[in-house]
Amino acid sequence: MVKYPEDLDRWREAARIAAGARELDRLCARFDVRIGLTLESVAGAWTEAQVAAAAAQAGLQPEGDLRWTAPHEAGPAPLALAMPGRVAGRILLELDVPAIGAGAEAVQQLFRLANQIGAQLNARIVDDNGRPIDSQSVAAIEAQLERLYEEMRSAGIDPGGERARRLYV
Repeated sequence: MVKYPEDLDRWREAARIAAGARELDRLCARFDVRIGLTLESVAGAWTEAQVAAAAAQAGLQPEGDLRWTAPHEAGPAPLALAMPGRVAGRILLELDVPAIGAGAEAVQQLFRLANQIGAQLNARIVDDNGRPIDSQSVAAIEAQLERLYEEMRSAGIDPGGERARRLYV
């Protein structure tokens, strides 16, 4: 119950701040996109040691348990490899879209890494449903990514920029 005019002013200010926070949350959710490629074993499950060796050969560095990332100069790495368990027949290579700048050729790097690690582990590149993905998909993904980047810029978020890192890290 509001008793004094200053209480009403504080309530209005709190309501305005809460509405702004909800709007920022909706905006952030809209652009919180990851592109993932699944590497699926052609001949049985891999051990953590096998995946770690392939990741190291591809230039990825360990980051926590069953996770490897590409070195990145500005904040957390936007490219990561994750293994669901110590032995697995599928692993995920994922690109954090808001963390990379437009024109960074990140999708091409994602596919290069997938092909390199896939060759080392005798794996095929598939989507979430197990359907094969080939390098022809790069152009289609890059076109969709460019549209998303344009929407981000229109909303005042520079892909890979300081504001994007603050909002998505």
